[in-house]
Amino acid sequence: MEAYPRIGIEELDEDHHRLGEVVARLVDAIKDDDRQLAAGCAEALLVQSADHFAHEQRLMREIGYASFARHRRAHDRFLATASEMLAEVRDRGLSAAFLRWVAQAHEWFGSHVITEDLWLAQAIEKARALPRDGRPAIRT
Repeated sequence: MEAYPRIGIEELDEDHHRLGEVVARLVDAIKDDDRQLAAGCAEALLVQSADHFAHEQRLMREIGYASFARHRRAHDRFLATASEMLAEVRDRGLSAAFLRWVAQAHEWFGSHVITEDLWLAQAIEKARALPRDGRPAIRT
């Protein structure tokens, strides 16, 4: 079962799947009370999230996505908090703040995928349906 719902853009769905796997490994590390592994997973989540967000932002620029600024702000806020929480787990271990963030990060991704990313997917599909000259294709 996928951690996050599919949005219909294969390359983004693959990214989401990989992010879900990292979150699952992070949760497992916490269950095992493994601070080192949790820190490694938190770092992987930060790096993979940044790569995924850059991927989405390239797609948004390509299609002239109207909600680019709002979507990017959501990414920037997540990355800033993830960076703080990586420092938290490295410095203080599996603290209450870190554990709370892990739960919130999983919820955040789920919510982000079914709102922001789904809207983006619809815009990408619409843009990809247009011929190169930008005029709607005539369907018979």
